[in-house]
Parts: sequence; C-alpha cells; structure tokens
Amino acid sequence: MHTDSRGSGSSLAAVGLVFAGGAAGSLVRYVVGVALPALWPVLVVNVLGSLMLGLLLGSAPSRSVRLLIGTGFLGGFTTYSAFAVEVASLGVVGGPALGLAFGLGQAAFGVVAALLGFALADVRRARPEVSA
Repeated sequence: MHTDSRGSGSSLAAVGLVFAGGAAGSLVRYVVGVALPALWPVLVVNVLGSLMLGLLLGSAPSRSVRLLIGTGFLGGFTTYSAFAVEVASLGVVGGPALGLAFGLGQAAFGVVAALLGFALADVRRARPEVSA
C-alpha cells in the first residue's frame, strides 16, 4: 500500500480531486455518447482527451490540477475499454482489416492530438502576457 509522507489529509484531498474530476469526466463522456451516432463518441472522447492531456501536461500544471483534470476528469472522460470493444466488434462484423484499421487510426489520431496539445502549450507559454 502506498503511503503519503505528507500525511493522510493530503492523500484524502488527492483522492477527492481524482474522484470529483472522474465523476465530471464520466458525465461529459456520457453526454457525448448520447449526442453522437455509434462509433463516433469513443473516437471523439479519446482523441479530444489526448489533445487536452497533451495541453495540460505541456503547461506544467500543479499537482492538484494534474490530479483533478488529468487523472480525474480525463481519466473518466476517455475510455480504453469501449475502444477495445469497438475494435473487436468491427473486426467481427466488418472483418479483421476494418477492426485493425479503426484501432490503428484512432491510436494515431490520439498521438497526433497529444502532440498538438503539447505544441499548443508551448505556444501559450511563449506568447507574452497581455495586461488589460
């Protein structure tokens, strides 16, 4: 079992952040699933989640923000299990080539989206702040 040297209060706060973020991310994923036709929700949430995670981590956020948004919200928002089921289902219904193409395509889009997120974070950091 992992122990936090900063005390149980800090661990409990971290669990609360992940829990709150995960609940919100799961709810948003559900809404996207209802709003989009079959196959698109998983692709959209996984690619968008990759973009957001790249942007978040490229921005070097605090530990609390990483826990709330990265581990919690984006962990609840994205879904590997639904991705795996869709790839397998397409492989059974449309043939192995279709399942493989969908799986590799979604993984490639996710990597490109994450790289784009990191690049956007770099641009945001490089741009001088404008005071109002």
